[in-house]
Amino acid sequence: MSTIIPYKVVYSSSYDDGYIAKDLENQVCDSSSKGWQSARFCVYPQEIVLMLNKTARIKKVQILSHHCNIASKIEIFVGSPSNFDRNSIENMLSACKFNRLGYVIMSSNKDSDFKARELKSVHVTADCLLVKFIIHEHYVNQLNIYNQVSIIGINIIGEIIEDESLNTKYKKKDFMQSEHIQNTTDFLITQGFNKVDTDVIHRHQVTHSPDFLKNSSSVILPSLNLIEKKDESLQSSKYPLQSTELPNIYKNNFIVSKSESSLEKKLNLNNFIHDVEIDADSCLPNLNEKEERESSTIIDVFGMNMAQKLFSKSWKHRLELVTKLRAEISSTDHSISVDEACAISSILFKILQDQVFVVFNEGLNLLKDFLLNIPHKSLGRGETSVVAEKLLSIILKRTGDSNSRLRVAISDAVIEISLFPVLKIIGTLPDIIVKLVKKKKNLSWRLLKSQLKIMEALIKSLGLNTSGGFSTEQVMSILTVSLEHPNNEVREASLSCFFEAYHYVKDIRSYLPPDNPSSRKNPLYNKIFDMLEKADESLEMKQTRFQAKHIQSKDFQLETIDTANKNKSNVILPSNCMNVKVLTKEAISQCSGAVKALSIGLEDEYISKMCVFCGNSENDLDIHYWKSCFMLKPCDICCQVVEICGMNKHLVEACEDKKNYQTCGKCHLSVKCTDFRQHLEQCKDLLKSDQVVCPLCFCVVIDNEQNWIEHLKNLCPPNIFRLKVAK
Repeated sequence: MSTIIPYKVVYSSSYDDGYIAKDLENQVCDSSSKGWQSARFCVYPQEIVLMLNKTARIKKVQILSHHCNIASKIEIFVGSPSNFDRNSIENMLSACKFNRLGYVIMSSNKDSDFKARELKSVHVTADCLLVKFIIHEHYVNQLNIYNQVSIIGINIIGEIIEDESLNTKYKKKDFMQSEHIQNTTDFLITQGFNKVDTDVIHRHQVTHSPDFLKNSSSVILPSLNLIEKKDESLQSSKYPLQSTELPNIYKNNFIVSKSESSLEKKLNLNNFIHDVEIDADSCLPNLNEKEERESSTIIDVFGMNMAQKLFSKSWKHRLELVTKLRAEISSTDHSISVDEACAISSILFKILQDQVFVVFNEGLNLLKDFLLNIPHKSLGRGETSVVAEKLLSIILKRTGDSNSRLRVAISDAVIEISLFPVLKIIGTLPDIIVKLVKKKKNLSWRLLKSQLKIMEALIKSLGLNTSGGFSTEQVMSILTVSLEHPNNEVREASLSCFFEAYHYVKDIRSYLPPDNPSSRKNPLYNKIFDMLEKADESLEMKQTRFQAKHIQSKDFQLETIDTANKNKSNVILPSNCMNVKVLTKEAISQCSGAVKALSIGLEDEYISKMCVFCGNSENDLDIHYWKSCFMLKPCDICCQVVEICGMNKHLVEACEDKKNYQTCGKCHLSVKCTDFRQHLEQCKDLLKSDQVVCPLCFCVVIDNEQNWIEHLKNLCPPNIFRLKVAK
């Protein structure tokens, strides 16, 4: 079995004060361990040699690096010295020949801001006594000011190789002992065969002896009488059997005795009876005391047969029971009594916990039929709510099951049940979901996600603060827990449920922290606030459009009425317009003015979201200017967003690094002062006054707005590639 092999550090190239290589022998890699650290400004590569306590077969090597003094590469060598002498380590190391296994490349640790330690595991297979590590030059960073490398810990994992000379299993073969064992084995096999033959002969003699048949007839005949009775019942059935009377059997030219032939006839008949199909009810199990106590109500109402089917191990019996009950409940001439309701609730309590999906699904249908026809007036509101809560709690707890088909079936059933009149009267479903979520502290993520989806569907169908529906306090008591859940799927489900509730109750926003910069530091609340703003904007737009359409329709009606008043003699109004009052011109002008003002407001809102550079409209223009606009680009030096056509002018006049740029007199391109002489040698063509060089692709463009739009949108490869990457 592989274990951590202890070792000693026999050599190291250098070390810093307080960070000697002997600290690696502790093999405890925690916050208190210092490990080994090279000397300041040491010469690379550095070496460390470990000597194992015994020769071992290495399977894995683990290296824990320092958080900032990180080596770029570590090579691993193994060796086994021919002349092993612990007293003269230097001679042993010089004489030992090391074999290179490979190397490990360490990470620079910039991504973690030099706060994490990297653990590298290398799987190897080698037999050795010495392990050598060659540590190459370090990564350059601000924290490693002395150019050092450091290793916090090294683990060697493998198996100790035992010395074969000390193993007692390796002995010379004892031929005399092996021959004795072989002879004993052959003797035992022969004796076993002889005993089997003797038993067969003895059994044959006993069964064919007349005395045995006479003496054993009193024992065999009672069972044969039972068989004869069964035979009569079979013959009297609607499928008559053929006669089993057989003639006397001849064996070896003599007639078998009557007793023997009778025995064989009965045995043949007995074999035939085993092949006959048996009634299913006769296979139902007998109930024990505990099961009889649990099913006492069921036995009193429906009988023992139904109780036996309920506790049967065969799922077909349980399915048959549920199907029969559904048929009785759904019959039009049958109404459920109080006793039957108690018995059915006991059956459902058992069936809804069934592990077979077919039985459970049929049990859900029985539950829907039962709650739809439950005699709530006879039972009373309190008893009805207890029964409903007891049964619904069982199925809601099973929404955390890993079977997706079962979860979907439960969700559909609960949403359908929530619309039943009984559930709206007693209103227990929201309370059950809230209790289920609050009862357990460590609720499984799958169960919580299913409850949130059910709650979202119930809010859609029933609304908030309605009879039989959720209240705002109940919804937020669950969402405040689920919004901060570690599982991403639960958080997404809770967000969806939150925004569904926000459509009904705007005050639900008061349960969140205030919308300020400190709250927006949390990515979750930042996302919620952004989505709430978008939801409010879309809602305002819908209301504005609806009002505009409504006023336009009113304006159209007023215009038709006005024209009708002018041409009273020529226009015949329909019967439904006879009672319309004639409005004055002032009212008509007021309405039309409102329509125009509203349309102007919509146009202003559209214009405020339109980019003045490229003509596209977006909700967030700041992000559009920074990423999506093909006419603008952030300066590579000062990050200021500048028009691409004015980039040359910006680099010379407005940029932070404008001192290092100079304008070419031929092509009007802004070039770095260090590259200006080389540019002048390559720049030969003198451009016209209306021509400019594009700062991205260095193509000649005619300096007007239309040409710049066409070039940057369709013809400039660097700009097109930049926009694709941004998207």
